Amino acid sequence: MQTNFIRLSNDPNKFIIDIPQADGINHVVIFLTGVEPFPVGFGGQIYFSWPDPHNQIVWHLLGHISNEKPSAIFKISNLKKGEPNNGVNLSAINSSFFGQLAQGSIHNAQIGISLEPMGTILQSTPADSTDPSKVSNFVEFTRKMLENFVNYASSFGDVNYISLNTVNNWYENFQRRLQADPNFWR
Repeated sequence: MQTNFIRLSNDPNKFIIDIPQADGINHVVIFLTGVEPFPVGFGGQIYFSWPDPHNQIVWHLLGHISNEKPSAIFKISNLKKGEPNNGVNLSAINSSFFGQLAQGSIHNAQIGISLEPMGTILQSTPADSTDPSKVSNFVEFTRKMLENFVNYASSFGDVNYISLNTVNNWYENFQRRLQADPNFWR
């Protein structure tokens, strides 16, 4: 986990971090740490930079995070292959985006975050093939439910033996909580 983003001196709403030796990275996870939320009505556009075959820095919009969507997983493996796809070539607008910090070798990548109004963010289109990995609500629910069951059952001590009464008590409690609040598991 890396949290040492650098705030750009020429634009205090833009942050950048170097990802050394990024050849083997296929996905990046971006999340708010909980220390400081975004200002109301703002979010962070997430950009990824990988030098193209001509060693020019190209920024790809991955998506965004916000107070309402505090994390996202992005597939970047396809951005590192071949020609840029929906990228922004910084050679033409070097001073207006992430600027001079966008220097790197073929093995280094960068992630940029741009603080922007949510209205602007929601109108942006991420680069092709970088769709955030989304786990369906059903899969997420099932995972949380089973984690809850295992934690409950293992709290009774002997993990080799779980009484049917323990399973039934968990089920009744889970049903009651689900009826009271269908989203309690989130």
